[in-house]
Amino acid sequence: MKNQTTRSQAGFHATLVAVSILFILLMFNAGLAAIPSVSNIQVQQRVGSTVLDISYDLHDADGDAMHVSAVVSVDGGSTWTVPCRAVSGAVGPMIYSASGLTFEWDAGEDLLDFVGDHCQVRIFATDVFPYPEMEYFRIVQSDTLPMSSGVPDTLAFGLPLHLIWRASTPVLDGLPSQVIDEMDTVWPFTDGLLGYKWQLMEDGCNPELTDCWHPRYYDSATGDSVSYFAEGNQFVFQNNGSGFDPWTRVLESGEFAMRFNTIDIAGTEIIDPVGQDFSFVVNFDPETILLKGETDWAHPEDPEIYPYYTLLNDPEQVHYPFTEGERIPDRSYVVFKALFKDDARDQVLNPAYTMGVTGNATGLMNIFTGGNYSFNTGASSVDTDPAWDEGINGFYADTLGFMPSPRTEFTFRMVAVDEHGRRDGTPPEMSFQVGYPPCVQCLELLPNIGDQSQYSPDLACYDPDAGSHPCFGDASVFYIRQQGAAQLPDRSYMEFRDFAYMGIHKSTGLVSYSDSEFNPSVYYSFLTRVFSMAFLLQGQDDSREAWNDPLLRMMGWQYQVDYDCDPYNSIADGGGIDNIHSPTWGLDEPYAPGLEISPIDGVWRMTVDIVVPEQLVQLGPENFRAIIQYTMADGDAELADELFNKCIRQLSSGTVQAIALDQTRCGYFPQRPAQYHVFSDVRPPLEGPGSGTWRDCDPQYGSVDFSIEIFRGTMASLESVPVENNFQIIFQGMDDDFGCQADLYTGRLALPAWDAER
Repeated sequence: MKNQTTRSQAGFHATLVAVSILFILLMFNAGLAAIPSVSNIQVQQRVGSTVLDISYDLHDADGDAMHVSAVVSVDGGSTWTVPCRAVSGAVGPMIYSASGLTFEWDAGEDLLDFVGDHCQVRIFATDVFPYPEMEYFRIVQSDTLPMSSGVPDTLAFGLPLHLIWRASTPVLDGLPSQVIDEMDTVWPFTDGLLGYKWQLMEDGCNPELTDCWHPRYYDSATGDSVSYFAEGNQFVFQNNGSGFDPWTRVLESGEFAMRFNTIDIAGTEIIDPVGQDFSFVVNFDPETILLKGETDWAHPEDPEIYPYYTLLNDPEQVHYPFTEGERIPDRSYVVFKALFKDDARDQVLNPAYTMGVTGNATGLMNIFTGGNYSFNTGASSVDTDPAWDEGINGFYADTLGFMPSPRTEFTFRMVAVDEHGRRDGTPPEMSFQVGYPPCVQCLELLPNIGDQSQYSPDLACYDPDAGSHPCFGDASVFYIRQQGAAQLPDRSYMEFRDFAYMGIHKSTGLVSYSDSEFNPSVYYSFLTRVFSMAFLLQGQDDSREAWNDPLLRMMGWQYQVDYDCDPYNSIADGGGIDNIHSPTWGLDEPYAPGLEISPIDGVWRMTVDIVVPEQLVQLGPENFRAIIQYTMADGDAELADELFNKCIRQLSSGTVQAIALDQTRCGYFPQRPAQYHVFSDVRPPLEGPGSGTWRDCDPQYGSVDFSIEIFRGTMASLESVPVENNFQIIFQGMDDDFGCQADLYTGRLALPAWDAER
């Protein structure tokens, strides 16, 4: 064996030794994994080259992927000091069982100017993940504490940090100690590691393009610095501002990231960034405590119980405490209070800084028409001048308030902010519900639209489980007289109001109404008299939410008028949307020509038109039917019966149903508060501008972040189960009373399943 002065003169002659290593694996049956085996090793040095071609057979009965590495002895097997690193081919990770596997090794790269003829090669195969693993520690006084490499540990701001790292490698398992001693040339000489590299992740180097590792040495051949693995495995961050490099400056508040690597005697490095990267956080979170149904124990001079709400329409502004999960009224203002302080482990740079606090709310509105709508208020500006100074145990305190929206679950949180802008990472929060449903006080039927209600606005709410109620009882019975019939004293008669026309389509049977006569070639046309009854809707919002203005006492209704002889509700009655599933929000043509909302007491009055053929009023039922049969039906008795029954559908028993709604929509007359405004700073003014309210459709606030149409959060009376009142309309003939028979409402003409046009 001798050294040569030039690499071109190097020669290499090798004898080969095959080695396999046993590893125990934990499996579901607690058995042993099969032992990988290496055999049939062949080596051939390329003529005039330092490159060797090596082939071998590899087998593992379990079919596992294996890691293959090689090491060289240059003294005939007495010592093994040269790991094969300049290799390519079937070597390294993810090698599977096969015969005739090959890889090439450039001995000149790993041995430089070596020439020898007593070399041996050992090939190692293992089915255990072979990469080194890294651990991190910090020294606190005399203790060495492990640090997490997953979730970053937090360290105090402005205090020195002594960081230590060390690695371990599974390549040592089963390897003879002699081999470890001879191959491990870096202290400590028994851990199988040949040093460490590191890089600071904030130094601006792009690891995808550049070698960012340290330490480095100057390579005169390339004119550039080159990183290398060194023995150093610890740093001391002075953290005192004595310099500008990371080791002496004061580390900023936030996450500090480094990357580490090592290489073992088999030439294996850490290749998984998860195992290489190490982060720690400088500066502990401040602490926040949200008061929940309690007084401020840190500032006993404040006797208030927090949180509390005040009602917007309450001139006394009484404070009502509430706590986690409770329900509070809509149209209220909530006030929360939090205690907060910085963590005592952090060094204070600015003694004049007290503490800051901010807050925000998350709302989950249960939409009236179905589903949920979530939204977030913006965080309030950080207030660094808390209303309560440092109290017991160093806690500052401040309050935040906002106006909630109806039918919503709010989660409110307050967050402490320290002098570096670091926020409490686990801020306390509290959830509560908002909104109470309205109620129906009365659904009153009157024979004429000018009749006045017999009930006062303070009538008790209707409760189906509470027994009798003065507004809900026997059916109301109204009469229409044949011309010439006597008016009886104990009967309520409907008054004639106007003339109109009724048209029955000859093909579809659709019944329509108009001020003009219908085309007789398409319709059966009848001159009619229009009588009108009224029904009054009285309701009120929960007393804790009610507005002072009577016009706002009830914001919307759902209602429907049904007749026994109109099974498809095809008669469109006046007043609003005649559909119990569709809200009427106010006076809005063309849906509400018969609706009035009293500005004095807020009662909704609906006009219902009862349309009766003129010939029926003049001649009575029998004569009217005969006229239909011989002038319109050409003697067809069946068709005559059908037309007759369509003309008298409203002369029957019926029902009015209603559901009270506590919100409204913008764009309906009279204009009423109909929007919920989310304020960007969470601290809106308690009063609106001028005579305005918090719910105006055209807000005059400068700090509104966004608005939500309030009808989405409408709450309905009795959980949307309608109340009802019954009525009956009877035609009083010259001799007998008369009305429609529902079982006769059939015939050849199609029964319409849609609303009649009016």
